[in-house]
Amino acid sequence: MPGLIMNPAPIRPKWAGAMTDRERLNRKMNHQSVDRCFNMEFGYWDENFSRWAMFRDHAFRNNHKADRLLNFALLGNVGGPVVHAHAVHRRGY
Repeated sequence: MPGLIMNPAPIRPKWAGAMTDRERLNRKMNHQSVDRCFNMEFGYWDENFSRWAMFRDHAFRNNHKADRLLNFALLGNVGGPVVHAHAVHRRGY
């Protein structure tokens, strides 16, 4: 695909804050005050990666790359089970 950028710069600025994403999550999970709310998504359906131009044009096929493109909080390896939207959609919940 000509002109394909595999790891493009985020398309919007990161939300300002005094804490890191991990600090904010740890404090929130322990019922402590935080500087602002989270800026995150809980996953996209598989179909979004082929239908939405912002993902399709960069050949993105997973949530991690989509989160980086949109400059969401990166909380990888936080732990515990995660339910992605595509799993819920496919099972008919």
